[in-house]
Amino acid sequence: MFDVSFGEMVVVGVVALVVIGPERLPKVARTVGSFIGKAQRYANQVRNDINAQIELEELRKTQQEIRDAAQQFEQSISQEIKAAETEVAQIHQQVEELRADLEHSAAADDHAASAPSGSDANSSSEAAPPAIASMPEEGGDAEEQAFRSRQMELFAQPSSTQSSSTKTG
Repeated sequence: MFDVSFGEMVVVGVVALVVIGPERLPKVARTVGSFIGKAQRYANQVRNDINAQIELEELRKTQQEIRDAAQQFEQSISQEIKAAETEVAQIHQQVEELRADLEHSAAADDHAASAPSGSDANSSSEAAPPAIASMPEEGGDAEEQAFRSRQMELFAQPSSTQSSSTKTG
C-alpha cells in the first residue's frame, strides 16, 4: 500500500525521538501501534464484508438461473403433457368412431342376414364376420386383408371375449 523503506523509518524514528523525547516515546509508539492494528482489522473486516456480498450476489444470480431453468423445464413438460393428452383424446375419439361404425355395420349386417334373400347371402356372411363383409376391398394383398379382418374381429368382440383372446393370441 505505502512504500516505506527502512531508511525512511529510521528518519521518522529519530525525528520522533527528538520531538517527543525518550520518556514519552514508548507510550506514543504503543498508541500508534494500536491505532494501526485497529485500522488493519477494520480494513480486513471491510474486505471480508465486500467479498461476502460479492459471493452472496453470485449465489443469488445462480439461484435465479436455476429457477428460470426449472420454470422453463416445467413449461416444456407441461406442453408435452398437453400434447400427449390431446393425442390420446384424438385416438380415443377415433376408437369410439370405429366402434360405432362397427356396431352400425354389425347391426346392418344382422338386419341384412335376417332378411330372407337366398342361400348366397347366408354363405357369404358365414364365411366372414359381419364387420369384415362390409369392409370395402382396398386392393391389398391377402396377408393385409387377413390382418385387417383380425383387427376388425377384435374390435367387434365384447371386452370379456377380447381379453381372453388376447391372452391366448
